[in-house]
Amino acid sequence: MNEKKILYCIDGLVRGGTELQLVELIKRLDKTKYEPHLLTIRETDKALVPRECRHIEWTVPSLMSPRGLLFLIHLVRILRREKIDIVQTFFQDSTIFSGTAAKIAGVPVRIASCRDMAFWSSSFEGRLMKLAYRQMTGFICNANAVRDHFCQTFGIDPLKTTVIYNGVDQSLLPVNEFKATVTDIGIVGNMTRQVKRTDLFIKAAAIVAKKYPAIRWHIVGDGQLRPELEKLAESFGVKQQFIFAGRVDDVSSFLEKLQIGVICS
Repeated sequence: MNEKKILYCIDGLVRGGTELQLVELIKRLDKTKYEPHLLTIRETDKALVPRECRHIEWTVPSLMSPRGLLFLIHLVRILRREKIDIVQTFFQDSTIFSGTAAKIAGVPVRIASCRDMAFWSSSFEGRLMKLAYRQMTGFICNANAVRDHFCQTFGIDPLKTTVIYNGVDQSLLPVNEFKATVTDIGIVGNMTRQVKRTDLFIKAAAIVAKKYPAIRWHIVGDGQLRPELEKLAESFGVKQQFIFAGRVDDVSSFLEKLQIGVICS
């Protein structure tokens, strides 16, 4: 048995885009070649953790704390004991935490995932991430624009980057030709960050709703921004045409009910 051992590191597993893509990646990994391990350092929905993956579940409230340092030392020991070959990180905290531990432990392959336009980057965090990225041996970006932005902003060597586009399992989303009247339009996204631009969806819907009052507008997702978004729909006088569905476990089945799906981020 010479499977390469991979440790995937992410802040936490919740029902978000990156998190669910990681779950699918672990499930579809060729287990005859790779042995997956998973580290989460924040709150995690245990039901999402793939059964065939060894899971290390920690709560590291602050990286810059004595407790955070103890967790870092513990992770270094685990990486050495388990002889991990590859560490791949997702999100900033996991990249700083696990990337540093992997560098100290001598893990030969250290990969950071770049999946957005660094909307989260303040001047301080930008400097911090520059240091963190220097410890990585490779970067996987989900778009050419993302790669270019990270290389320019954080001084990453383009030769160390690989672009792999986000994938969709087409078997879960069969294409059905639609010729009837459009009745349902929707958007899916967590209401935890402004970058999802659900507010833009509501503003656009308010314009269209004046001409097509029979259309139902669906918003799937939840988070602290929900009350604000509901008030926005109400301010345009179209809240009765909106359906705030909250979190939906089976997103694919929900999307099949829509004639038009919208992405505003």
